[in-house]
Amino acid sequence: MSHVDRFRWLIEGSFREARKAARSRVDEELQVKNGKKSVSKAIRKHWDRVANLGCIITGQPAEVAHCHGGSISVVLGAKFRPGMAQKQNHWLVIPLNPQLHRGQFGLDSCSADDWEAAYGQQVHLLEEVSYRLGYDVFKKAGVENYVYRAFHTPAA
Repeated sequence: MSHVDRFRWLIEGSFREARKAARSRVDEELQVKNGKKSVSKAIRKHWDRVANLGCIITGQPAEVAHCHGGSISVVLGAKFRPGMAQKQNHWLVIPLNPQLHRGQFGLDSCSADDWEAAYGQQVHLLEEVSYRLGYDVFKKAGVENYVYRAFHTPAA
């Protein structure tokens, strides 16, 4: 095995491990009291597809991050403004690497407004996810009459 092949093998292996860790985190999120799962198979499939896109910002292996606060509250209104310990909409998720999700300056660690100032509005990132997946995550989440920016309209 040449040095280039060995290096390529090491890189692919680390990506494989990162994907496996992200999937195990999703599996942990699905565990609930009384042994019942909190989400449907459709949601789990959606999360898997979103995580497989890779981080929407860096392109690194990703895990799903629920969108909350910031542009979500402003654009989508009161129905999509979950407070502390309230259930978030499982369709409104974006793929983020663990550092951007749970790190020191991650979406779950700082205010949504500060995070959006650094990385972009969550609503626009959701549009990009919707475009890449080929279906409307806003419709699936129950958002009525959401108007996409023209160049990010997903296929019907």
